[in-house]
Amino acid sequence: MSKANIKEVSREQKEGSAAEYITVSELNHRVRELIDGEFGFRDIWVLGEFSNLKHFASGHLYPTLKDGTSEIQCVIWAGTLGRLSVRPEEGMKVLVRGYLGVYEQKGRYQLYVADVKRFGVGELYAKLEALKAKLKQEGLFARKRPLPRFPAVVGIVTSDTGAAVRDMIRILSRRFPPARILLAPVLVQGAGAAKDIAQGIEALNRLRDPHPDVIIVGRGGGSIEDLWAFNEEILARAIFASEIPVVTGVGHETDFTISDFVADLRAATPSEAAEKVVPDKEAVLDEIGQSQAAIYTRTVELLQDYEQSLDEDATQFTETVMGMLSSRLNRVEQLAELLQSLDPHGVLKRGYAVVTRKGIIVGSVSLLHPRDNVDIMVVDGRAAAQILKVTERKVTPSGG
Repeated sequence: MSKANIKEVSREQKEGSAAEYITVSELNHRVRELIDGEFGFRDIWVLGEFSNLKHFASGHLYPTLKDGTSEIQCVIWAGTLGRLSVRPEEGMKVLVRGYLGVYEQKGRYQLYVADVKRFGVGELYAKLEALKAKLKQEGLFARKRPLPRFPAVVGIVTSDTGAAVRDMIRILSRRFPPARILLAPVLVQGAGAAKDIAQGIEALNRLRDPHPDVIIVGRGGGSIEDLWAFNEEILARAIFASEIPVVTGVGHETDFTISDFVADLRAATPSEAAEKVVPDKEAVLDEIGQSQAAIYTRTVELLQDYEQSLDEDATQFTETVMGMLSSRLNRVEQLAELLQSLDPHGVLKRGYAVVTRKGIIVGSVSLLHPRDNVDIMVVDGRAAAQILKVTERKVTPSGG
């Protein structure tokens, strides 16, 4: 090795090689050993309020246990959950027994639950029940207005970001394209959210052109704290004051809020709310097609009935006219016979003669005098004659 290749180790290199270090995994492992070795954390009771319950397909439950200023992640294994005498619920104030452990992969310490005892009613739950009872007594839950079947304008009050608003717009556009969609973007959680949502409802009610036919109020799922804005009185009263029917779609299917009770219709999710406020265009087209077919069929039936009625009326008219003509013909024949019987030629045929004097028929011998010239008409000719003698025959009155 040549002298030129030899270098003195620098100060920085010296300090670096001498310094001690550990990996993240080693650090978390040491913390775990420290906590596991501390007897005071192996069997403890902790007072708090359950929040943000997360159920997994495995059956395990991962709720948060909190008080006014702090929170800790809990783990309830599926086997433990099935043995608990108290079923964990959102907002439930509880005493939790368990041990403190470390989840090394995330560097997070958490409380592994062995038992749960209810400690009164959680503050949020108690507040919710009190407001629910108050509003129910005032009648805010009783009014349920029908929704328009074909809304021309749909208002949405929700956050303008996130999956919920995108899903609602997509479903409304797909199911019923003619409907216009108006979005009132608001806060949906945190301080001031309830007031912001209430103002969104009021703003849509003030619109006149276009004026919404129905309003959807909602947001995606979350913990009871995330959804708490929908449990506040200011929003409940804004929904009740709305002149426009309101449909709520808050959280997941199992989530119920004060707003749901006041609304004209509650949907399990924002997506379901969108499905409930507008009809499906395919179903509408099918209904129109069925109606057209029914109208056509009924029209044909009416025309056929009308044609049959015309045929019957024509037959009856013909029969009536023919009857009248027959009656008139019979009468004409009777009159013809009568005229024929009165015809002088008919009388002459029976051997009678007509005597006229100066063109006037002689109906009485009183009109004749001896030596009067008369004309005698018989059936086959005429003859001139002179009256020689007139003899008057006395006629005896009938019945005399």
